[in-house]
Amino acid sequence: MKYKDAINQFAKWKTLQVKQGTIYGYYWQLVNFGIFLHNKDIEKITEKDITDYLYWSDFFGHRGSTKEKQAIAIKKLLEYCQLKGIDCEQPQLVPIIKKDRTFPRVANESDYYKLLSIIPASGYNHIRNRAIIALLYDSGARLGEIISLNVSDIDVENKQCIIKTEKNNSFRNIFFREATIVYLNTWIKKREQILNHLTIEDTDALFISVVGGACGEGTNARRCDIAAAGEMLRKYSKMAGLKSTFNAHSLRHRYGRVLAEKGANNSVISQLMGHNNIDSSKVYTDLFSGTLKKIYHGVFGE
Repeated sequence: MKYKDAINQFAKWKTLQVKQGTIYGYYWQLVNFGIFLHNKDIEKITEKDITDYLYWSDFFGHRGSTKEKQAIAIKKLLEYCQLKGIDCEQPQLVPIIKKDRTFPRVANESDYYKLLSIIPASGYNHIRNRAIIALLYDSGARLGEIISLNVSDIDVENKQCIIKTEKNNSFRNIFFREATIVYLNTWIKKREQILNHLTIEDTDALFISVVGGACGEGTNARRCDIAAAGEMLRKYSKMAGLKSTFNAHSLRHRYGRVLAEKGANNSVISQLMGHNNIDSSKVYTDLFSGTLKKIYHGVFGE
């Protein structure tokens, strides 16, 4: 079987198991590997082909996190081929790549307010984006989780909403402040105006985009796309003159940092942030809780 046919079948099969963004990531990593192989038959791919590809990835300066994604995608493809009875290389021979250790990129309060200040007050997309950014800041949720919210998930009176955790398919509450209620209510009112004259299949989607033009000129609407939401944050950050490290995940890291600084333990941080593994919360308590500093000064003095 030609490599191209194998990855197309793999992507179609994987669609039933994981989110579209994950499939997209696997697919393009595998496309690059296929270009390197000149579309060799999947049965003829060897361990040497894989290690050579990862070597050249390293040669061109790709980070450990990128090489890890490349290796995982190749391994997943080979596992699929074996499952389908295709005689291919053993998945366990794909090297295990360690990610680079990097310090969490943490947003700060002043950057958040600077970003809000440059967003125009009018325009349905700006009103929507202000509500998205405010929820990210208040809740520490992942961007995909915010985009997946429905109108029925929002409890404005109690300043909270229910969110489906991306990592383990469970549910949790996230909370927001009074200022964010203003942004949400303004957006919900604008959303209703849009849907008075446009159609949408996903009728309960909280954050929507107009398809085919600006509000009043489009033909229908749909739930916001996560990639477009990420690009929106990058565009606003550039307009505000912020560092490229300001994004949805740096807002999430800020949330974890503040929780740790205020004394929240790993269990509380894990619940509020929707971590699948409590060890994921340790990065915040280890770096930002100040517990070790207090112990040190308690023993050695100021």
